[in-house]
Amino acid sequence: MRGRALALVLLAASSASAAVPDGVAPAFLVPVIGGKAKADPLTFWQQGDQWFAEPATWREVGLQLPPGQTEPMSAQALGLGFVVDEATATVALDLPADRLKAQRVARDRTERGPIAPPAPGVLVNYSVAGMLSEQQQALSLGHEVRKAGRWGVISTSGQVNTDASGAGYVRGVTRWQKDDPNRLVTYQAGDVFAGPSSSPVNLGGVRVAKDPRALDPLTPTYPVPMLGGVALDPATVEVLANRARVLQGRVGKGPFTADGSALGTGAQQTQVVVGDPYGRETVVSDQRFYVAPTLLRQGLSTWEVAAGRVRQGESDYGTLGATVTVAWGHDGAWHLRNVGSGIGHFHARRPTPGLGLRLPRPEVWRAPGAPAPTGLLAPSRPRCVGGGAAHPGLGLLAAHAPVVPSGQLFRRAHATLSHCLRRRRAHLAWQRAHRGRLRLAGP
Repeated sequence: MRGRALALVLLAASSASAAVPDGVAPAFLVPVIGGKAKADPLTFWQQGDQWFAEPATWREVGLQLPPGQTEPMSAQALGLGFVVDEATATVALDLPADRLKAQRVARDRTERGPIAPPAPGVLVNYSVAGMLSEQQQALSLGHEVRKAGRWGVISTSGQVNTDASGAGYVRGVTRWQKDDPNRLVTYQAGDVFAGPSSSPVNLGGVRVAKDPRALDPLTPTYPVPMLGGVALDPATVEVLANRARVLQGRVGKGPFTADGSALGTGAQQTQVVVGDPYGRETVVSDQRFYVAPTLLRQGLSTWEVAAGRVRQGESDYGTLGATVTVAWGHDGAWHLRNVGSGIGHFHARRPTPGLGLRLPRPEVWRAPGAPAPTGLLAPSRPRCVGGGAAHPGLGLLAAHAPVVPSGQLFRRAHATLSHCLRRRRAHLAWQRAHRGRLRLAGP
């Protein structure tokens, strides 16, 4: 057994010394890093006053080298401290901090575990409210019923109301839904809500959407700032946002990165502070960031397709409607979004509906501080228009409106023009009222 182990050591030594130049004797030394010795010796050789080794040897001691590096490199070229002790056949290495493996400081996150199988049975939620007075007596019972399986979830809600005039039932939302967490896609049928979150439309139909925010809430969908620095010794790292600590962790010697998702939303002054074991603190980074959760990180896309009849009452589904929304993150400062919607109109003399479709111009959203675009994305001066509002630095905010009859369109344009004229008159009146004050406040 000992003979086999000795043969393996000799074979490793002969293969390691294959890169040693002819006429140069290799040295088998045990590296000592931070006072701790490695278990096995490594191969080095000396040419002149410099010590050399293969890239694989330098990587084994902990250095980060370019992937395409294949030629031997000297300790002096890498910036290493290299002190040989011939008596003990060891070499004390002082590794440069910027060539060590990067470390990561992050918050403790709960990883997304396996999805639990659907529970058997039916879930029933209910709420009871009543009122008793001399003038009126009323009772209300609200309910929600859900049934889940591998095929998805079926849910329905409603409310029973009783008073002196009688009893009645109001149906809420009835829907089938199935989520695909691997593709981050949701399938719905029944009473679905489509369109922007600020003004959704209730349709009786189908909806298919890719929604990473809902199906993967642990992963930020917005651009996250990159924070980091280099620690010359084992240290404590703190991230401060507006002078409040949002992240803390310990790192060893070498470069490190900090999790930018710990920052809040909006504009904030961010500092990365490194403290050594002796209590000395150094600010290695002091920058101002703007975190916009409405943006999408680079390469991430979301979309939504919905079609059906617009719900106008409890069981009244009127005109046909459809909406398509596509958003894509271009880079850390820009994302593009396009919305298309249409509503069919029924006329008394024509039994067949005419489906009209309007595709607004794409919306372009930019984070504050990002460079202004040029060409087709260049913003225009602020103005009031009938189809949308243009703002400097935000590109064009496209109007999201379905096709409407010409009479309604004329009335809507007239109301928009009247609103702009009223704002203009108010602005001129304010200027006349403060003209004297502004003149007196000048130099």
